[in-house]
Amino acid sequence: MKYKFLLIFLVVFLFYPQNSKATSFSEIQRRYERFRTSEKERLPIIKELFKAKGLSLENAEVYLRAIKHDSTLELWDGNKGTHTFRLIRPYNICETSGMLGPKRRKGDGQVPEGLYVIDTFNPNSIFYSSLGINYPNASDRVLGKKGKLGGDIFIHGNCVTIGRIPIRDYHIKEGSIICGYARNSGQDNIEVHIFPTKFDSIGIKYLERHYPDSSLHKFWDDLNPIYRHFEVHKRLLKYTIDETGRYRTVEEKDK
Repeated sequence: MKYKFLLIFLVVFLFYPQNSKATSFSEIQRRYERFRTSEKERLPIIKELFKAKGLSLENAEVYLRAIKHDSTLELWDGNKGTHTFRLIRPYNICETSGMLGPKRRKGDGQVPEGLYVIDTFNPNSIFYSSLGINYPNASDRVLGKKGKLGGDIFIHGNCVTIGRIPIRDYHIKEGSIICGYARNSGQDNIEVHIFPTKFDSIGIKYLERHYPDSSLHKFWDDLNPIYRHFEVHKRLLKYTIDETGRYRTVEEKDK
């Protein structure tokens, strides 16, 4: 009996890991009809977009940046190992809710602001397809209303929203495929940065004129160096979230 059990254990140990590794992230996504349809419709276009930028979809390393005031979601790619990003395509955010400023509680209608990552791929969403972000993050949990922060914040298709980021079906098809390929190539953290406006002279003056709340400007001042560093270098700046909920660049933290 002991030897029979050992034989079964060896069979499971030797064969199960290889089979599980053979199932890539893209293969899992292709189990869903909508992902397969999206690939059929958009993959040739996506590959041409990447080729025109001198990039390879198979080595995708993606960064998403939303500018709320401009109703724009930008999709950038740097290809694995280079980390210098090029704009693949800007998408129009076709419906908005709330005002500029972060989300602080459930039901406030606000689209979050801050630094997030994609934590959910849903190829069978009621909004065609969707990519979920990790709201509430560590900053939100400190600065938001305790126990009533809300959740389920997605980038999705269709054109309806309360506190989410809708970009129409044909755009979410592209976004889901590109992010799926990035995950498949080993990118575990696809960063999604959501800013109130561009932190250039025009954007800052707009915020000062229309949003006098000093607590908002303190929050935005912490996001500003992240935005500006990317604008100059097209590279992501490393950051942490401190115990007070503030975003701090690694350089600031080490001072």
